[in-house]
Amino acid sequence: MRVAVVTWDGGSNRQPFESLCRELIDRGDAVHVLSHEAHRGLYEGLGARFDALPVGDKALGFRPSALGERERVMKVWLSPEVADAVVAMLSARRFDIAIVDASLLTAFAACEAAAMPFIVVHHSLPGAAWSGPRREQYEAFVGPVNEVRQALDLPTVAGFGDLMSRAASHIVPTAALLDSPVSWDLPLHYVGPLQPDRFDVNIPELPPRFVLVSMSTTWQRQVDVLQGTIDALASLERAVVVTTGPSVDPSELSPAANTVVFAELQHRQILDRVDVVVTHAGHGTVISALTAGVPLVCVPMGRDQHDVSRRVAAIGAGIELDPTTISHALTPAVKRAFGEPEFATRAKDIARAIAEHGGILEALAVIDRCVQARAPRRAEKEP
Repeated sequence: MRVAVVTWDGGSNRQPFESLCRELIDRGDAVHVLSHEAHRGLYEGLGARFDALPVGDKALGFRPSALGERERVMKVWLSPEVADAVVAMLSARRFDIAIVDASLLTAFAACEAAAMPFIVVHHSLPGAAWSGPRREQYEAFVGPVNEVRQALDLPTVAGFGDLMSRAASHIVPTAALLDSPVSWDLPLHYVGPLQPDRFDVNIPELPPRFVLVSMSTTWQRQVDVLQGTIDALASLERAVVVTTGPSVDPSELSPAANTVVFAELQHRQILDRVDVVVTHAGHGTVISALTAGVPLVCVPMGRDQHDVSRRVAAIGAGIELDPTTISHALTPAVKRAFGEPEFATRAKDIARAIAEHGGILEALAVIDRCVQARAPRRAEKEP
């Protein structure tokens, strides 16, 4: 099978796309990835062909303003140049299916223009996002996408739900129980988390039990929030382990007596000794914690994090806090999260629900069904 993959340098989208590409290549499929240059080493290392997106690259260590990052993201998501690059990719080689990041809305149009069926891969909670306060923002994307569609001689779409319905299928790598209902009739397949199961980071010596703090792998001006979290939890009679990710150097933080700081730890290797996860509520961190049955204290800073955080609180697996309140509200919230058994009980309920999903095998089955559904139609058209 020949698979075209279209993704970008975001945040929580990396793990599901890495997992899918690794498994496709391992079973013998040919994978060609179009993404940002920062991903070249990852995907070529897996054995994929790679082309770079023409817009939206960011320099290593670059710390954009909130406005600058929003402008970069919008340029990637709604870009005519991305559509052109996808059309060129699909025209240059023959593919059986395309797998497209849910954010790359003009890439949908490119697949349609090339008569290529495509599967949308999500990396957060579509129902929570589309039914929440950001719903109007999603509808506002339709106008720019329709301009690209018209340039490709495609009919315009009536709304965001109509745009999403263009996909042959949707792979949603999360727990259905965590998401909100979706109001549109879409072929959504909740497969559970898609996260690499191969670890290349040695575990350092850690306390036997601790609170884990993780505040985004991408830059969100989180140094003050991290330091405020360390300071607020300094009085906690428990060890605190902080991971900064690649965007913050541990030397930028001043640890308290009960705190150790690391640039990186493989969270899923250590969650069996974590009492509570304090997080920005990025979907990747949240789904890892819930897979391990660990309750959360969510401190959302933007993007999809408010959607995810609201759902964590709604299902009873954690507590949501405003980042501006951490100096006085964080320690009581953390004490509640590990002191009141209802949170741990609910987190473990979610872990059991996640375990019932099929994971990577279910995701591959969705892809295979879409390819098989196309094969008879293509055979009818070919002489």
